Amino acid sequence: MKKTYKVFLFACISLSLVFGADAKSASSSVSPPRLDHILLEVTNMQASIVFYRDMLHLTPKSLDKSFSTMSAGNVDIYLSTAPWGWKKPQAKNERLGLGMYPHFEFDNVTDLVAHIKKAGYTIIQEPKEYDWGTEAFVSDPDGYTWALIHLKK
Repeated sequence: MKKTYKVFLFACISLSLVFGADAKSASSSVSPPRLDHILLEVTNMQASIVFYRDMLHLTPKSLDKSFSTMSAGNVDIYLSTAPWGWKKPQAKNERLGLGMYPHFEFDNVTDLVAHIKKAGYTIIQEPKEYDWGTEAFVSDPDGYTWALIHLKK
């Protein structure tokens, strides 16, 4: 019985070393991805450009009537008026981007939200203080929700 147990134990250790090494080498050969851009389907390119450029202060890289790119510093936001061919038709008044809330960091969220509100955009959540900083949620012209944060240093 002891010999069988030792053989079984040896086999388990050998297999774990073989498969563990394969798993480790496979995972180490693939580096983690980096976020390149976020693509948003928009209905009115000019209204979207005004929101992202004038309200959120993104830097325009390429502006066109059907496809534009804006830079947020560490990630680009692409705006497209053309829907994907594989996408189901959108229901009228359907909110876009539910469940995904990208966060932009700013120095003064409270003043920024006041500016966005004054311009007539939807404020989903007014600036709220937390122990880690300030957070607010705003909506772009197509209903995409963005979190605006300020982190305490």
